[in-house]
Amino acid sequence: MILGAGTLPQSSPARVFAIACVLRFFLVGTPLHLSDDLYRYLWEGKVLDHDLNPFLLPPSTIHGVDDALAQKVNHPDIPSIYPPIALLWFRLLDLIGGTVVRAQLLTGAVDAAIAAGMASILRYRGKSTLWAMVYALHPLPILESAGSAHLEPIAIAFSVLSIMAYDRKNTFGAGFFGTLGFGAKLLPGALVPASVRQHPWRAITGVLLALSLIAAALSPVLDAGSDLFRAGRNYAEHWSFNGAVFVPLHLALGAWTRPVLLMIGGGGALWALGERDPLVVWRNVAFFFLLCTPTAHPWYALWFIVPALLLGESWAIVLGVAILGGYGVLLSLAEGPWKEQAWLWPLTWIPIALAWLHWARRPSPPSRNQPKTA
Repeated sequence: MILGAGTLPQSSPARVFAIACVLRFFLVGTPLHLSDDLYRYLWEGKVLDHDLNPFLLPPSTIHGVDDALAQKVNHPDIPSIYPPIALLWFRLLDLIGGTVVRAQLLTGAVDAAIAAGMASILRYRGKSTLWAMVYALHPLPILESAGSAHLEPIAIAFSVLSIMAYDRKNTFGAGFFGTLGFGAKLLPGALVPASVRQHPWRAITGVLLALSLIAAALSPVLDAGSDLFRAGRNYAEHWSFNGAVFVPLHLALGAWTRPVLLMIGGGGALWALGERDPLVVWRNVAFFFLLCTPTAHPWYALWFIVPALLLGESWAIVLGVAILGGYGVLLSLAEGPWKEQAWLWPLTWIPIALAWLHWARRPSPPSRNQPKTA
């Protein structure tokens, strides 16, 4: 259901931010039980600040930097996979102390700022800020930001800034922030074409400035050459976990599953780029990503939940809760190595499918989700 601004009381961005901060604060300092990716972030920040190249030297080959931290890094034989702006974030984490607690605190604050930015977008578009408050209260972003300190909130924050700039006809800022987000997690790059269509030269100027910053962030590791993409190729070709379509389709297609999903997802993303509203573009690209990715970690759902809530899609609330079922895989660790149990997929995706079907069959409300600049 899409609610208008007058349907429910409004909350200011400052209030949404304060409530989000309080809720996230309670997880700062908790152990990394759900995901240990943060140890990799902290490690790569230390390695970069020691003028070493994490794309050439995986953790298992480096000694004397922080051996205690290195032992906690997952997949220590695999080099870095992260884009340039992500590497800057890792450097920042090391600069502020390189501890789990400080990383959780900073990431939680960024995620609270996302909730505030969502409130600002909704108010500007004349819609209820309920959906920003839902994000502030939702367990998934709380767990993935202040709990696990994942990289997603950092890249999503750039996307939110890009939407805010676009709505205010600041196409320089829209292109700039969208491109910086692309340098952190790729998907925000889908927001850029809409700003280029709105005002080409201003948007392109913002894109070029952001690309120069991305190039500067990449320059310390360029000596890795083709190894810059080694871990990325390994991830794309071999990794899989609880994929929405991948799991059932792989039973029928086997090795053909990845190319087929790549064509479906790529085609869907290209179709989505035709939308004029970058928020709708974001929602649609994220939908095809979440549908087609072979690896669907719970924090990946944040990419869809933010734009879906901004567009009033209430079923995204269920998606954000149900996808936490993916953490059920951790129960296998009590019995031995990591193992994806057969019940994991239906536990996660059947409730999501039912929620979407229920939402899709609702009566269509009048269209009121266009930005003022459309």
